[in-house]
Amino acid sequence: MTTSDHDLLPDAASHDGDGLNAALVRDAAVPIIALDRQGAVLRCNEAAAHFCGYAMGHIAGRPLDQIIPDSHRPALARKLAAIWDGGPSGRFHGFFMTATGKTVAASMTASPARDESGTVIAASLIIHTRDSHPDNGTVADDQKDLRHKGSRPILVMDDEALMGLGLVTMLENAGFAAMGPARNLASATALLDRQPCALAILDTHLRGESSAPIARRLRADGIPFLVTSACPVRGRAPVFDGAPSLPRPWRTSRLVAAVHEALG
Repeated sequence: MTTSDHDLLPDAASHDGDGLNAALVRDAAVPIIALDRQGAVLRCNEAAAHFCGYAMGHIAGRPLDQIIPDSHRPALARKLAAIWDGGPSGRFHGFFMTATGKTVAASMTASPARDESGTVIAASLIIHTRDSHPDNGTVADDQKDLRHKGSRPILVMDDEALMGLGLVTMLENAGFAAMGPARNLASATALLDRQPCALAILDTHLRGESSAPIARRLRADGIPFLVTSACPVRGRAPVFDGAPSLPRPWRTSRLVAAVHEALG
């Protein structure tokens, strides 16, 4: 069972070329695993293989259940079922069985990967290793304090799937709840209809459309947002005027500071 990185995430092509997508996944410090509808591993990066203690060739094409303890497989199955049904990204705690036979706790985020038509073609499983205790999978106290600063999540809107997933991961590793990434107006609207957010991070120029309607909705609801885009400021809609800017490339310290300032 094989697929190319571009086939797996066809909406993630960057302005620098498709090769960047493969490099982002391959070289990401956080473990990333892509799954098909049957729960088999389509592809994983080196960080995921290292975390599990297996060679990448041992994991690819095999059911992920083989490295998940029996008692924790139902939780993963429920999360993946929600993804295939069109649900939003969801974070949960689980356990992995490493190549040495050790059971390791991990916090995970399951997210959908969609094609250009919006069809879910894969499930992305991001493993958060920094906030998981090796014995019980609990979140560190300082992370809990950050997470409870607001009950509503942060909406991430970016038309490049890998960029958006990276931003979501950075937020969650910093202790914030996040939803998305939304790659277009329809998906962002669906997320906001399902759950209001405390803050949004908006890519101003999406593929073929502007995120201005979402910005106007947020302003009407009194919800702050940060603006991030590689496009010139002069090309933005007036609704973005005055919104704090979050320049790319993102740095964790700058991101956390900007979020704290926006949330007050």
